[in-house]
Amino acid sequence: MKATICAAVLAAAMMAGPASAAELDISSCTFPATPAVPDGAQASEADMIAAGSAVRAYIAGTEQGLECLTAAQDGLGAEITPEQQQRITTAHDGAVDAMSLVAEGYNAAVRAYRAANP
Repeated sequence: MKATICAAVLAAAMMAGPASAAELDISSCTFPATPAVPDGAQASEADMIAAGSAVRAYIAGTEQGLECLTAAQDGLGAEITPEQQQRITTAHDGAVDAMSLVAEGYNAAVRAYRAANP
């Protein structure tokens, strides 16, 4: 649920229009969909391995999106407005929060899997 909220905040920040003459375009900064994380207590080993791969791919894709936001910010340099900085910060923070929630969810699933399969 929290990952969905973070994704919604991220999407809203990215869709807001340009705020000044020096236009901020972060439309090319894309972020992957959050992967499904199985219930570790019920999942098979194959499910957990697949989820681990999906989570690693998600984190790598999110890191690429964050690099894109940094490049957009750096491209504006001293001309960045407070509104543009806020858009970048909101998008960045939403992506980092979502990435943290996915990683925490996967780690909890791994602990549950190990507890169910000693």
